[in-house]
Amino acid sequence: MTNKDPGSSTGSLNDPNLPAEYRRNFDLLKKLDEPIPHTQVTVRYRLGIVVVSVLMVLLPLLYLAIIGLVAYGIYYHAIHHVDMIGAARGRGVIFMVLAYATPIIAGVTVVLFMLKPLFAKTEERETGLVLNPTAEPLLFEFVARICRAVRAPMPREIVLDSSPNASASFRRGVWSMFSNDLRLTIGAPLAAGLTTQEFAGVLAHEFGHFAQGAGMRLSYLIRTISHWLTCAVYQRDRWDDWLVRSSQGDLQFTWVVYITRGLVWLTRRVLWVLMYLGHLVSSYLLRQMEFDADRYGTHVSGSDCFAKTSERLPQLGFAHEMAMHDLSDFYREGRLGNDLAKLIQLNVNKMDRSLLAQIHEATFATKTGRFDTHPSLSERVASARRMNSRGTFHDARPATVLFQDFHKTSQHATVEFYREIFGEQFDLKLVHDVNELVEKQKVANLAFESLNRVTQGSYSFRRPLNLGSRENTDALSPAQAAPELKQLRANIERSAVIYQGLVDEWSETEDARILVAQSSTLQRAGFKVPKNLFRPPLVNQQQCDALWDSTNLTRAHLDPQMRTYEESLAKRINLTLSILAHAGEEDFPGQELLEGIADRMCRSYTAMREQVESVLSIRERFVALSALLESGSGAGQSPPAFPHTLRRVLEETANLLAQLRAALADRPYPFDHAKANLTIGEFLIEQSPSAEDVGSVAGTIENLLDQFPRLYARIFGQICWVCEQVETWLDLPLASEPVRESS
Repeated sequence: MTNKDPGSSTGSLNDPNLPAEYRRNFDLLKKLDEPIPHTQVTVRYRLGIVVVSVLMVLLPLLYLAIIGLVAYGIYYHAIHHVDMIGAARGRGVIFMVLAYATPIIAGVTVVLFMLKPLFAKTEERETGLVLNPTAEPLLFEFVARICRAVRAPMPREIVLDSSPNASASFRRGVWSMFSNDLRLTIGAPLAAGLTTQEFAGVLAHEFGHFAQGAGMRLSYLIRTISHWLTCAVYQRDRWDDWLVRSSQGDLQFTWVVYITRGLVWLTRRVLWVLMYLGHLVSSYLLRQMEFDADRYGTHVSGSDCFAKTSERLPQLGFAHEMAMHDLSDFYREGRLGNDLAKLIQLNVNKMDRSLLAQIHEATFATKTGRFDTHPSLSERVASARRMNSRGTFHDARPATVLFQDFHKTSQHATVEFYREIFGEQFDLKLVHDVNELVEKQKVANLAFESLNRVTQGSYSFRRPLNLGSRENTDALSPAQAAPELKQLRANIERSAVIYQGLVDEWSETEDARILVAQSSTLQRAGFKVPKNLFRPPLVNQQQCDALWDSTNLTRAHLDPQMRTYEESLAKRINLTLSILAHAGEEDFPGQELLEGIADRMCRSYTAMREQVESVLSIRERFVALSALLESGSGAGQSPPAFPHTLRRVLEETANLLAQLRAALADRPYPFDHAKANLTIGEFLIEQSPSAEDVGSVAGTIENLLDQFPRLYARIFGQICWVCEQVETWLDLPLASEPVRESS
């Protein structure tokens, strides 16, 4: 998009076609006419800029000097030591040829590895929605007046993205470094969550970096060099993989490669020292630049507003994380929210005082580290307080008034965010109204809350219950059932903590069985299992069998103790379901709806209960497969039995996955999903993987192990919610929230 002259007003503020409600907000521009006091840079700060600039430029030059020194060493050896070959006789000639050639081969390889980072390309993808100044005249004029107030250049491009942040940067990277070709990126959640005064302070801070031209370019230089040094030290590519693969095999042929790998490691250690030094000298100055930019923001919005904004931004950041989890939940149902900024704001609005206090404490208790590029928030707020500035701009309207239609624009930015993740072929049919999705999520959360109360927080999908059975419950009337339910609830509350401890012990037996599966698989593949690999040691099949037998004994001891709690819980739920089935709609309003939910959920629960052992078996094979692949990818040759064992484990696992999917293929998915006629089998395993595709098998199992317990808990929670509705009809109060012993 080609924007108008960025140095002037957009010229469209006088457009008579603009909505009247939008035009009413133009008066806030008059409050931005006052320039802020000029921020003076101290001599110490200027001296710091010079010193750090020199050091950051010297670091790459020093690195180039080291490369030149190594290259000269190779040249000197190749020219002056060639006579060593002629000095040898007989078989010694071979040794001398190797002694002469090895430094050259290794040295040239090391030089290439050292030169490689200099030409590494850093991909800078343009993200976000580029705004049109004609469509958003108030926003562009608002930004222009802030730039004039802080004496900074007007950006040529304004981009709206979905992050709770804002930034001003060179639009074309290094190519814009020696001009005022700038880009302003605004997070839609900022506009949704801040007032215009707070928003102005944030933008003034960003443009404060550009008010000092030298500081702006130095900051870019420092960050670029620091990023390059970090990538050069830690980033690996195909060259590194080739070097590792080349070192595998017989040592008499690969020793030269091992020497080369050692030299490459040594050069990276040298580069690590340069990186460490660069971060150390630059971090302090970058923190001072942040303080300097804060002064601009404080002059515009005021010290009190700066402090308030510093409280608000971490809340938006936390709400952003919550929104990412929400999107993950929505996506499981084949949907995504249409407005990420709105979703973030909904999460902010539901934060209670306790959570807000925790966010505040976690944020403001953080101290500034030696290598931090930003000062701690507590230090920044204290610095702004010392300025005691009232600010030049005051307005309490939400920052969304700067947009003609913020929600529509935010929705466009959200779609751009999805395209960045899923690609240009992203299906717009996945996008649904956020309010609708949040309401569905609330219903699901009610079920989880019921699950927590009914089970007192103690349940395990590994030991499913027999739900839906009405044996010995049909004869009880509501009046007779109430005392029985009270007694069952008392038993559950009294035993829940003890039961959870037994569940933990049961889980330990599963962990032990997983170790047995790993060791047994490695042994079948021909690998020698080290003594320290597992605890207890499992170096042979006898030790594996002994541990397996031990888990059987432990389970035989735990099982009867666990059944007491499980039977009480199952009887309570089944009793309420029986009462529901025998109640009439005239006596129990909503009875038909609740019974339909209970019937659907119990059928789904029963179908999943029958597959628990299969899921646990798949889990055992998955960890065994992971151990096998890890051992097979290590240095040295794999045992002859490795390929056969790997193929066998993959086939067994793929068959189990296919059987599980087929077993649940006729069971409808019990919740609302964007995909019509979806089955539980399709939801858990979209497509049965081929045993030939290791990545597909692993990905399918990871998804299954994540989704199966979650779906189990959601179905169980719905049954518990129905249980609570029946108990409420019987005038029984909701069970108390579970109490956990402090660790």
